[in-house]
Amino acid sequence: MSATSGSSQTFAEVLRRERKRRGWTQAQLAERLQVRQSAISHWESGRERPALEHLLLLLLLFPDLLTTLTLEERRQLYNLTRVQRTLATECLCSGCRCGASTAA
Repeated sequence: MSATSGSSQTFAEVLRRERKRRGWTQAQLAERLQVRQSAISHWESGRERPALEHLLLLLLLFPDLLTTLTLEERRQLYNLTRVQRTLATECLCSGCRCGASTAA
């Protein structure tokens, strides 16, 4: 899959480069993300894309990946972070916004 935003490197290439820059093996990155090493191999070869939850974790580790995301992936991540912010401010007791869930 090709990169977006005018970037000349693909997601797979940037992921591989950034992992190696940190001196991590595929197995070490897989352990950090709690996935199989084969998943990292598939992502780095371009055979598969990570699930949204793994994509978010990868972006936290390797911000340079942001320029390689598809428009749909960017939309999904934006919506996910909006939901997370909303849930963080909602009270668990009745769906209200009293702040009881965040006050501790």
